Amino acid sequence: MKENGPLWLILWVTLVCTHISHASLPEEIGKLRKLETLHLNGNQLRSLPASVGGLAALRTLGLSANRFREVPAGLGTLRHLDLLDLSRNHIQTVPASVGELQAIEINLNQNQISTVSPEVSRSPRLKVLRLEENCLELSSVPLSLLSQSQVSLLALEGNLFEIKMMRDLEGYDKLKLVVEWELRDDNNKDYFCFKFPVQITS
Repeated sequence: MKENGPLWLILWVTLVCTHISHASLPEEIGKLRKLETLHLNGNQLRSLPASVGGLAALRTLGLSANRFREVPAGLGTLRHLDLLDLSRNHIQTVPASVGELQAIEINLNQNQISTVSPEVSRSPRLKVLRLEENCLELSSVPLSLLSQSQVSLLALEGNLFEIKMMRDLEGYDKLKLVVEWELRDDNNKDYFCFKFPVQITS
């Protein structure tokens, strides 16, 4: 193994990869059929090989602090996925394909998300959806997430509206909203979204 190459740590059914400077992984990753936990946090990844969709036993997929600009395709085949962590990336939209995911929890905190597809509410096992510190207006939060989904915990603090503005929305009472939020001083300022009102001066 090269000194500056990837560090592979395999422990039972867990794989942790760090120091990956490439934009993706080799297709051979899909051969680890019994893999249950895959942590790829803190790398330079921009995409995943299609073979990741063949990791039938995968329960936890950690992709935090990479360079993803969109939710990776092909993850809907991961039938046993419990947690998908895509926090601290550069994702701008939550696409309709997320509605096909089997994950119980999806973490999309600290991205640049400004739109969420209503199709996300169709995700059959999704209980926890974290969207803190993004670029969402209240109008960008689909009402179907509140009234027609399995989601019971929705984290929305740190967006472009106040949580109390959701009180009159249909389905608000069934949700547990995360309202405690702290600004993090972690040198990740590019993950925050600020929008200031336009001031017109004469």
